[in-house]
Amino acid sequence: MNNLEMAIKQYLDSQNWHYKHDEEKRRFVLGMRLDNEDVDGCTLLITARDDEDLSCKAIYEFNVPEKKRPAIVEYITRANYGLFLGCFQMDLTDGEVLYQTAGVFYDHNPDQSEIRRIVQVGIHMAERYGQGFYDIMYKGVTPEDAIEAAESDVQQPSGSAPAPAPAPSCGTPAPAPAGGDDDFASLVSEMNDNQLRSLASMIQQELQRRAAPPAPPAGKKPSLADRFRRLVDGGGDR
Repeated sequence: MNNLEMAIKQYLDSQNWHYKHDEEKRRFVLGMRLDNEDVDGCTLLITARDDEDLSCKAIYEFNVPEKKRPAIVEYITRANYGLFLGCFQMDLTDGEVLYQTAGVFYDHNPDQSEIRRIVQVGIHMAERYGQGFYDIMYKGVTPEDAIEAAESDVQQPSGSAPAPAPAPSCGTPAPAPAGGDDDFASLVSEMNDNQLRSLASMIQQELQRRAAPPAPPAGKKPSLADRFRRLVDGGGDR
């Protein structure tokens, strides 16, 4: 096995998935259940073409009848236009349909998170759009309506594979200042360019510190920074 095959095997073993490994063709084959009403499974074909190129195909168990292929082509085209990772494909000779993701690793060996993402995207997209294929072929649903149904589901597809862990956040969104939207808008409107550029840094520091600053000496007008801190700490702009 090359390094890429070993990385794939390590990931599949970590999930306790049963698979067949064709060493001659450098590929792994396994079945996967899908959480759809009528399309309940697909076959994963994960191939390490060499040490650098990885492909994962989620192949549906059905073949599209010839008379339905024009409508399925429209459905696939509508789906692919909005997709960012991977794409649907159909073999026009026999109606086989699949979703393919791929990775190219020229300068490093892939870690487990990279393998996981490539595999999981294929599973989740096969699940999300799978019912639409059946509805078009056998229930008379139009491609446009099938896409609307598939993409109106904002919940994460479940599938039999675990959902990917959420990506680490780049930072916690700052809460709205306690003094209210009007107070905050008024305060921001008084800032110059340098103050606006430092706003994000200020919020980060204040949310970490979360301690109210000492009140300014009597008779002294609070500075812009003091007023902002009071808003963040819930004291209002007074």
